[in-house]
Amino acid sequence: MTISIASLHSTEFAVGQRYLSDTESELGLGVVIDVDDRCVHILFPQSEETRVYAKKTLRHYRAWYLK
Repeated sequence: MTISIASLHSTEFAVGQRYLSDTESELGLGVVIDVDDRCVHILFPQSEETRVYAKKTLRHYRAWYLK
């Protein structure tokens, strides 16, 4: 299995998407758990942290798996 990582240039978010923090790599791989009009809620299971980010300022990378 290969992990592909792309810079996030879109404001389209969906529950279940995986993200890596650009500024807090120690959080590990995050999962979008909620999306509203202005914010994205991301759970980082490895570090047991949940963060809420404004969509306009989110600096993360979307990750997906290639088989």
